[in-house]
Parts: sequence; structure tokens; C-alpha cells
Amino acid sequence: MKNVLFYIFISFLVSCKAESTVPQAVNNDSEILTPETKPRSKTYPDSSIYWVNEDYLNEIKSGDDVCECMSNNQFLLLHVDFTFEKIIIQSSVYFFGLETMVEMNLKSTDTLNKSFTIDERWPLNSEMKITIDNNMLFVNYGGETSKFLKMKLETLDIPTSPKGIFVQSMDVFDQRNRINAESLLAYTRSQGEENLLSIEELSQLIRSNRVSVGCSDYYHYNSMAIKGDTNRYFHLEFGKDKVTFYEEPEGRGRYEEVNLDKLSWQTFYKKE
Repeated sequence: MKNVLFYIFISFLVSCKAESTVPQAVNNDSEILTPETKPRSKTYPDSSIYWVNEDYLNEIKSGDDVCECMSNNQFLLLHVDFTFEKIIIQSSVYFFGLETMVEMNLKSTDTLNKSFTIDERWPLNSEMKITIDNNMLFVNYGGETSKFLKMKLETLDIPTSPKGIFVQSMDVFDQRNRINAESLLAYTRSQGEENLLSIEELSQLIRSNRVSVGCSDYYHYNSMAIKGDTNRYFHLEFGKDKVTFYEEPEGRGRYEEVNLDKLSWQTFYKKE
């Protein structure tokens, strides 16, 4: 059975019944608001505060192989809800397997809400300790400490229906894939059989949040999707100071191996 490129590109959407198309009178001045023009209350935040693993972020910005960046760092992205004392942990296929994201309860260990613990339970095999120091967050787990940077990121998982539901965990997922795409900004010149993308075009697409890059769970392929009127799909091969894009005709099924025969390709290089 054919799936979309891989599950990281699955979008989450809750649809609802269409609103009545009957115009509604607002006042005696006969001002009319139709469903297309009347104000609607927003169901999602403009942005959210996330905590991003500093080592992972530095590797991505260096243009490293995305799968390797994810395999080198167990926890990539966090979202902490201090009001309800919950945390969303975005890991990678190398550690949580298919379940790359979990939501867990926090227990505050001080009155200032600067230190927390998370009890051992699946998928964690030991207690996790979290300490917050201004714009930094430290995770101690399994005898290792990871540093996270506080970042305010524009919402990506925007409901497309008037009453669509915003789901924070899906936005965390999208944010990780957008950050992964920044690895491609390290490449500044290109060559290839065909001009699939210009450096300028790719950079603009990434900065406008239309590019997602992820690591597939089955073969650990680096894959990229570009959102548009017609989505585009690519297999990425990272090498020394270069990355080659192979455009695929459609989203690849989860258990399909990549066949590069007859695919158009283009290679981008890092600045010399």
C-alpha cells in the first residue's frame, strides 16, 4: 500500500461542517457579512516557544547530513507547557523508533518552576531531569546533559478550515522538519544535468516555510518535500561538502527503496 513520502510529511487536519451561506444582517444600516467576509476567531497562536537542541542545531546549520544530525542527538526539540506541567519531546527514528514524539507529565521540584523531573516510563528508560536558566534549558538523561536554546517560532501547523483544531504536537513535528531544511542553506553553488532548483529559489522556499526535510524510519533516507500547488519530492544524497537532489515523480511508499535510474538530478556545493 502506497503511503505519502514518509510519515513526517503527513498533515493533520480536522474538518468541520460548512457554515450556512445565508447572509446575516448586522445592523439597521444593512451592512451584510457573509461567511467569506465576517471576522473569524483564530484557533491557533501566531507563534510558540520551543527549546531546540544546540548541538543538533549547529550540525544542521553546518549543512551536515540530516539523518546523521538526528542520529547524533537523542532529543531534538521540546515544547514545555508550564501551566499544565506537560512537555512534548521530539526525538528521532534512531531512538524512539516510529514514535518520534511523546507528551509526558512534568513534576516541579522547586517553587520557582525552574527544575522538573519526568518519571521513567516508555519510551524513557530512566528518569529525566530538566533545569531552566533564562533562555537555556538543560536535559539530564542517561548520564548525559544536553543544552537547549529558547526560540520563538512562527506557527506552521495552521488549520485550513474555519473551525479547524490547532494541535501543538503536530506543530512540533513540522518545526523539526523545517529546521532540518536549513541544512541546505549551507550550499551556495550548483551544477547538474538539469536545473531543478536555483540556489536563490531554494533559499526563498526554505525561508517561507515551504520545505520539509526528514529522515525516513525504514531505510534512513534523507528526503525533501516542497509544498505548493503541486508538491515536489526529492531524495537527497549528502557527500563531502555537497548534496545531490534527485527529483522523484511522486511521494515514495514507506517500504520502497530508492531507484535513482532515470531521475533528474542536481548537485549543490558548499562555498569554497
